[in-house]
Amino acid sequence: MTPTATRPPRRLALALVAALAFLSGCYESSRPLGPADRGQVDPELLGEWACRSAGKDPKDASLAVLAYDDRRFVLRWREGDETTHWAAHSSIVGGGLLYNVRELKPDGRATKWVFLRALSPARGELSLSVVKDEALKGLAEPAALGEIRRRVNDEALYEPWASCRRPPEQAR
Repeated sequence: MTPTATRPPRRLALALVAALAFLSGCYESSRPLGPADRGQVDPELLGEWACRSAGKDPKDASLAVLAYDDRRFVLRWREGDETTHWAAHSSIVGGGLLYNVRELKPDGRATKWVFLRALSPARGELSLSVVKDEALKGLAEPAALGEIRRRVNDEALYEPWASCRRPPEQAR
């Protein structure tokens, strides 16, 4: 699912800034940790979430998690007037579960993968973290992917991205 609306150049620039804010400090890879055909959609993640981004300048946002099929899903991140769409699928690596996520560009351009961890500390809550670039400094891509697999349970591998809750009307 890709956005079909054409936006004026200023809106495109703002969308790019929002996308870069997501990727800031994240490790980026030309390939996912595993193939999409091995992914699984967790029904507990599906639906709407009210989020607060982490970092120096936290912002309120909304996240919609939509099943694309039984193996892949789409994320819609809305922060203010800007919306970005992301394709995602899960991979089990080193005994942990990570999500392979990449932005869906309106023009179909290929984008790099980032790796997201989603934890649910309590029912109706979601804690999202990304594999941080700093934890893999100096490693070429094959070695970095191996390091992610090896350190999947190491908190030092991740940087908080957002904390989310089900809106009261969506609570399950």
